[in-house]
Amino acid sequence: KAGAKLVYAKKPHLAEDTSMVATMEEMIDVFRGEAANLERIIKTTDKMQARVTAGYYPSNPKTGYMRSETPGLHVPKEPEWSILRSGFLQVLEGIPIKDVVASINANGYKIDTHRFKIMLNDPFYAGIIQMSSWTVNPSGLHKAMITKEQHELLKNIVKGVVYTPHKQYNPEFPRSKIMT
Repeated sequence: KAGAKLVYAKKPHLAEDTSMVATMEEMIDVFRGEAANLERIIKTTDKMQARVTAGYYPSNPKTGYMRSETPGLHVPKEPEWSILRSGFLQVLEGIPIKDVVASINANGYKIDTHRFKIMLNDPFYAGIIQMSSWTVNPSGLHKAMITKEQHELLKNIVKGVVYTPHKQYNPEFPRSKIMT
């Protein structure tokens, strides 16, 4: 409606040409661009899946780990790695998760209970590489904090933890959440 036109820097002659040949040339360029984009997407995914199959983790390092000189191979980041590992083992000993989180925070590493529960469920810490819906690699190349058996126990412990939601409203004023 404003009269704006799309002009290609490499093909300025297409700006004024409204013939079928010019339209076809423009469509071929669009097709080439989309094909190149699709090729990049497929190659990237295939290469990342191959890295996961080889035991590497082609993403940002998880909490307690850091990048090494080898891309995708993450190494322990001290002292966080040791503090978190001792927290995992304390949970296995039967210490309540909230107490373990308080202990971790007292040792100098700040984490909240919700984030720690997510970490307890994460198979990465047991040496398992799992990304998206790709094939799971049960033996990653990074140093595991816990064994696979310990990971299964931790998952069961976290499942058994009861979450008590906070009161969302005052029962004496039940309609207070609908008023603005």
